[in-house]
Amino acid sequence: MADGTSPLIRCGIDILEIARVERFLLGTPHKDLLRIFSKEELCDVGEGPGRTASLAARFAAKEACLKLFPRETALGSPRALELIARHRLKAIAVSLAHDKTSASAVAVAEPASPCRIPSPVRSAPPRRRTSPPAS
Repeated sequence: MADGTSPLIRCGIDILEIARVERFLLGTPHKDLLRIFSKEELCDVGEGPGRTASLAARFAAKEACLKLFPRETALGSPRALELIARHRLKAIAVSLAHDKTSASAVAVAEPASPCRIPSPVRSAPPRRRTSPPAS
């Protein structure tokens, strides 16, 4: 930005095929699903025809959030509240979408306050002393 501040907004995105999630759900015991989805998430999506697409979108959201913090993700399983505190975030907004074949999500992390980026120091050229005109 022109005023020397940079909001350092982070963005993560993920997309996946719903068919892959469907195969995963069919071959995974319920107790193992609880390692990926909370009980509340599994209850929220219900058992109806849109269950797989909804879970796929929620999984995409989790992946998009992990992409906000690639270093921490590579080092191990980050905890959301720890990351929010460490990076001084104001909010993380998530948008989910799905159609018949794919699910996607975008996550945007907004810092609590803009960071100041110091401007480069510019020094003025030294002034030359001029001698008074010779008389």
